[in-house]
Amino acid sequence: MKKARHFALAAATIGLTLAVLYRFESQVNVAAAGLLLVTVVTVCSVLWGSGPGLLAALIGVTWLNYFFIPPVHTFSIAGTENWIALIVFACCALIVGQLSARAQDRAEQLEEQQAKEKILQDELQAAMREATQAELLRRSESLKSALLDAVTHDIRTPLTSIKASVTALLADDGKLGRTDPESGRELLEVIDEETDRLNRFTEHMLELAKLQSHELVIQPQPSSVQEIMEAASSRLEDALRDRTLEISIATDASQVRADAKLISEVLFNLLDNAVKYSPTGSRILISSAVHEPGWTQFCVADEGPGIPPPLRKEVFQRFFRSSGPKQPVGGLGMGLAIARGIVEAHGGSIWVEDGGERRGAAICFTVPAIAGEHND
Repeated sequence: MKKARHFALAAATIGLTLAVLYRFESQVNVAAAGLLLVTVVTVCSVLWGSGPGLLAALIGVTWLNYFFIPPVHTFSIAGTENWIALIVFACCALIVGQLSARAQDRAEQLEEQQAKEKILQDELQAAMREATQAELLRRSESLKSALLDAVTHDIRTPLTSIKASVTALLADDGKLGRTDPESGRELLEVIDEETDRLNRFTEHMLELAKLQSHELVIQPQPSSVQEIMEAASSRLEDALRDRTLEISIATDASQVRADAKLISEVLFNLLDNAVKYSPTGSRILISSAVHEPGWTQFCVADEGPGIPPPLRKEVFQRFFRSSGPKQPVGGLGMGLAIARGIVEAHGGSIWVEDGGERRGAAICFTVPAIAGEHND
């Protein structure tokens, strides 16, 4: 039905054009009439396709001969030049019409192809969104599981120790260890240590929450590198007794412009990590040096098993936990994530590299130096 309508429109258009030409027959020559009819045939081909264009060309050739090629008002053709004119018009009308129609068909095919591609692209994007949502859901569930497991372990373990110690003290006939002072003191030390462990766990959770909500406030000011290192190491004095701790501070990297308390927290987390993963009697080195103009580099290096290159970025993710060479290492996997958040809040960066003599691991980070201390 649509094609029949197109043929009718083409016939009507070429017919109307011929009627106008006939009205001004005395004022229009063969060349002008032929050029106008070729233009109309081209328009018909573009608008309605090659079939209607071909019909318009045939009608135009027929009535051009009748009205304008001598002898006029007959279908006879007199003279070679008139045959040539008719043939040229017919060829031009047919060729131009078909080429125009073909170009229009290709344009329509291109539009159709683009429409199909858009539909496919939309479907692909929808599928990717669904896959992304599914992956995010899977990761969320995995994260919840890991968090629940870690929180359960990190809360239950100290609570179990505290409960056992308190029960033992209360069971001592209410004398709280006075019958065996040494045992009583050991139980109190267990309570003290496990309480500190719970306190650190709570502090880590709060720090991580602040980092996640961008509520961590830093107060950078000129600070002594040595004081920062001593503050961090003193918190691990008991754990470091069976390690050899060495401190190296470069002369031109003895001060930084940073929040001393927060940078001390970073070093504490790195030292705590080094203690967990290094063997008894091994060496741990804290150092500061010039990284580049305007920046001081801190490093904590141990002699543990090291961190494989594929994991050197993952270790800074929240709740990432690895295992030591012989036994699993406890912890919630927040320390390095907190360290990264604090360092990046100062505008610095943090990374993992091989330890000294390619033994163990060294975790390094940068913080702003005091202006003018090593800017050459």
